[in-house]
Amino acid sequence: MKYEKRTLPNGVRILTEEVPGVRSACLGIWVGTGSRHEAANENGAAHFIEHMLFKGTATRTAAQLAEEMDAIGGQVNAFTTKECTCFHARVLDTHLPMAADILCDMFFHSNFADSDVETERGVILEEIGMYEDNPEDLCAERLAGAVFKGSPLARPILGKKSTLEGMDGAWLRQYKESHYGPESIVVALAGRFTQHDVDDLAARFAVLEPRPAVKSKPAAYRSGIVVKKKAIEQKPDAILFSPSSMDASDELLKEAKEKGIRITYIDSYTKEELQDLTVATDNVNAGRMLGEYARKLIDKDSKIAIVSHVKGVSTAVEREQGFREGLGDYADNIVDIVYCNSLYEKSYELAQELMRKYPDLELIAGMNEYSAVGVGRAVSDAGAKDKIAVVGVDCSQEAINLMEMGVYKGIIVQKAFRMGYIGVEETIHMLNGDAVEKNIDSGCELVTPENMYNSDIERLIFPFS
Repeated sequence: MKYEKRTLPNGVRILTEEVPGVRSACLGIWVGTGSRHEAANENGAAHFIEHMLFKGTATRTAAQLAEEMDAIGGQVNAFTTKECTCFHARVLDTHLPMAADILCDMFFHSNFADSDVETERGVILEEIGMYEDNPEDLCAERLAGAVFKGSPLARPILGKKSTLEGMDGAWLRQYKESHYGPESIVVALAGRFTQHDVDDLAARFAVLEPRPAVKSKPAAYRSGIVVKKKAIEQKPDAILFSPSSMDASDELLKEAKEKGIRITYIDSYTKEELQDLTVATDNVNAGRMLGEYARKLIDKDSKIAIVSHVKGVSTAVEREQGFREGLGDYADNIVDIVYCNSLYEKSYELAQELMRKYPDLELIAGMNEYSAVGVGRAVSDAGAKDKIAVVGVDCSQEAINLMEMGVYKGIIVQKAFRMGYIGVEETIHMLNGDAVEKNIDSGCELVTPENMYNSDIERLIFPFS
């Protein structure tokens, strides 16, 4: 595949990539402006403009834009992030000229009619409400607000009701004109296309007057914790909770207990016993099983390293303890232990560093999915699968692939579905006044290349098959 870059005199960059063997093309117009480029009273403008470009142009209504793209079997969409806004279309190569005309018409000639602004304001306010009900989106926004506090990166991409209410068609048009300068625009085209297609795009964007790109304010990351008490505010009979820290949630859990809410821990626990019930893998035993198996792969002089997930969290502490117990006197051969903060990329980099630092390393153990998969990738990429044994805890499709490739020698797989099911079942029994055990081990299994396709193991590692 061949990439080409063409920069127009006004600063617009056109990037193309021919993909042999395909009969489709994907065109994207990327603008280097997002929510981080907005002032506080402009929050939500970039995303609002994204909506408005689909509401009709000087020559096409919103319905005609949709009908003409549908008529050629194409797809058109857009998205806004904190850093940029993108408008993109995908069509068969023979329909690329029409798709480019539609997308550029939207980009250059949108109406910004006040009636459409009112309609889309309502749509965006509904979208904000949906975000509030989506834990994943809400968590991401609240986290950004905490770690980038005081900078535009802390503000939500969708904006707020108070800022959106002050925006009309003329204001949004002016904002677009000031932020969609040629220095901020990248036109990307990939798939099957002709030189005429590229020249046509260049001619369309060459008309923009040169001007400097809008600069964003610098931002500094700082650690932070943000909490939303939705579950406590709803006053349920019980909360099933999976702690990710030994003490960060203690005050919230105490508040829940004061309100008479029963607490069930799933998968891990906290330093202070605030729970009524715990359902989790016995992580010491899981680590011990892994250590006992790892011992069989090496000899008394082999060097061992551990890549764990989060320092101090209960699962990391207990799995390491059990792993050392399982290794027995071989535990003296552990030369290093590092932490990846449950990031694949960090684990990969740490494994590379370990291999450079200890060239005679013979075994690396990953204490959760992120650490083990990152190690597996690094060992595989280094061509070291026959030199360094990789063992780990937790299963994923990539972990299975690495075992099939001969990189993983063994993994401990938790019975996650059993853990969740028993957690709910036993919590219900507890609420009904039935006697329940306070600590329940949901179990785990050692999976190796030799047993991975046994029927019981298959049901564990391929639960949806």
